Amino acid sequence: MIILFLAPLFASLFLTGFMLDPDLGWHLRLGQQIVETRQAVTQFIGYNYYSSAIRPDHEWLSNIIFYEINKHLGGYLGLNILFGLLLLLSFYLVYVLAAKYLKAKRTIFFAMTFSLLPLAFIYGVRVQFLLPLGALLLLIIKNFVPSIKKRALFYFLTTLLFNNLHGGFVTLLPIVFLLELDIFQNKEPLKKRFYKYALIGISALLPVFINPYGLDYFKLIFDYSNNYYTEHITEWFPINSFPIAVKLLCAFLPLSIIIFSLLVNKYYRRLKYYDWLLLLLYGYLGIKHTRQFPVFALISLPYLSGSLLIVSKELKTKAASFLAVFACLLLILSLTTYELVWPQAINLKNTGFKDKSLLPENAAEFIEKNRPQEGNFLNPYNWGGYLSWKFQDLALFIDGRGPEKKVEGKTTILEIYMRFFSKDQKEIKENLDKHSIYYVLVQKPQPFPALEKKLWQILSGNTINDPKNNLYNYLKNNPDWNCAYDDPISAVYFKNGS
Repeated sequence: MIILFLAPLFASLFLTGFMLDPDLGWHLRLGQQIVETRQAVTQFIGYNYYSSAIRPDHEWLSNIIFYEINKHLGGYLGLNILFGLLLLLSFYLVYVLAAKYLKAKRTIFFAMTFSLLPLAFIYGVRVQFLLPLGALLLLIIKNFVPSIKKRALFYFLTTLLFNNLHGGFVTLLPIVFLLELDIFQNKEPLKKRFYKYALIGISALLPVFINPYGLDYFKLIFDYSNNYYTEHITEWFPINSFPIAVKLLCAFLPLSIIIFSLLVNKYYRRLKYYDWLLLLLYGYLGIKHTRQFPVFALISLPYLSGSLLIVSKELKTKAASFLAVFACLLLILSLTTYELVWPQAINLKNTGFKDKSLLPENAAEFIEKNRPQEGNFLNPYNWGGYLSWKFQDLALFIDGRGPEKKVEGKTTILEIYMRFFSKDQKEIKENLDKHSIYYVLVQKPQPFPALEKKLWQILSGNTINDPKNNLYNYLKNNPDWNCAYDDPISAVYFKNGS
């Protein structure tokens, strides 16, 4: 039974997940820098224009691990094996959590489906995958460690490890504080309850400050509040910005509401105020930002399981089994369709190291051998990670490392970069001159396949136009720039006289 459940789920994750993060290159580059210099990275190494900007590496421990695995344990294959094992660990933890509340296999798998499939949003060789795994561990500690002192120790160790693997783990710490509010529900003296809660709080917060950067480690969190950044980076888009195929993935939200509504008289008293706070907080974040959606799905698991426990008792066995199978197939279908109809996902997938025909390897080699002796280099954002690792002599303008970094007052690097793609040709020229850009690598816009366009129209109700690149059109038609290299996916332009 479990094989029948895991097989289609893995198939779906392989089709839509296992995406090689285009940022992997700079993760490897920073890991190499730390290992070779034995110092923490505090600046944008490998940049040509913002190299002096300060930004702590909030994934420093992950970057070291990535670099060492890539160097000694099989390169990209070794990294894939690592994240495959992490996915299996997530499967196991979700199963353990669901089995705590549910006995029947069909309802366990049903709950697992709704919790695991949203991981396809972020799964791949990506540091970000550590956050939902960290959230799972916090839930496991709360549900399976009865001793307050032992829980405090496990919270300390988990926070110490995961916070240094990914600084974003600090955003998960409210889970601990909200889950542990049930300490105040017992009948012990109030002073003793405060003591226990303080012990838990200190154990979760103290390791946050144990890192190579101190408080500077979290300065970048404030940069993420920039509206321009969150409106232009796909993983920060809200769920409702995606086509209907992706919205099907959110089916467990209305389903959960229906279950709660039907059983409100039997179930609502089991939810405490801190349960509602937890669900509302991470539900809001999950709907507002796609990258947070998997965390919300996992946090919802105990509550969803509690609802299913009651439903499974009231429904006939055949009806419950049919509901579970139908939900699994619906969500798997939605995810595989999502891969076909969401062009941005395909574009991101194509920036990996696996398919050389989709990377600017030849163009980058040409630039390395023929680049001008003066001026700065402008590169595509999506290829920045690859170039940073494979062609370390090329000083980049941007990659995925710090687009949210404010460098000119309240202006971010990403906003400055996007000005190169303005519809106003005068603005493009002004920015090229302002930043002393003498040579440019451009990513040619690729037309979408006819089938993809048709599926997009059917499932989203909108037509989709082929992508455009205003910078490419400007350089191609401007006598001040010379096309020095050209291939099906990229072109290199040198400024005349350089």
